[in-house]
Amino acid sequence: MFPKIQPDYVHTTQSGSRRTAVVLGVCLLLCLNETWTYLSNRYSYSSTVRVDTTTGQKLAIAGATFQSCCNTCDSLLAAYGKKGWNTRDVLNDSEQCLLEKRGQRKVALGQGCRLSGTMLVNKVAGNFHVAMGESMVRDGRHIHQFLPEDAPNYNVTHEV
Repeated sequence: MFPKIQPDYVHTTQSGSRRTAVVLGVCLLLCLNETWTYLSNRYSYSSTVRVDTTTGQKLAIAGATFQSCCNTCDSLLAAYGKKGWNTRDVLNDSEQCLLEKRGQRKVALGQGCRLSGTMLVNKVAGNFHVAMGESMVRDGRHIHQFLPEDAPNYNVTHEV
C-alpha cells in the first residue's frame, strides 16, 4: 500500500531513538496513572451531625441554601409565568393561593368587559383584540388561557 522509503532518505541517530523511548515511557506512565485514578476509590463522602443537648447549643447545619420563593400567591404566579407554565390550575390548587382565597371565579351569565376610551396607534401593521382569560407569552406567541366551560357565558358583543 505504501512504498518503502529508500535508504538515501533515512537518517537514523541514537538521540532520536532515545527521544522516542522517553516519549513512549511518558505516555505509558500517563496511561497507567489515569487507569489507576479511574479504578481507585479514594473519595468517600460522609456527613455527621453532633447534637449535644446538655450545653444547649444551636445546631449548625452546613449545606446548600435555597432562595426563598413562592411564599405568596403573587410570587408563585410570577415564577410560573417566568417558566411559561399554565397558571390556571395554580390559582385553584396551590396552598398559597388557597390561603389568600385567590381562586379563579367562574364567569357569570352575560358578564364581559366594559372598555371605553381612545387609542393612539402608529401607521404600522398590527392588531388590537380583547379576549377573555389570562394573557401570557409561550414560545414567542401571545396566547390567552381561560376555562372553556366559561366561554358560552362570556359576552363578547362590542361596538367600535
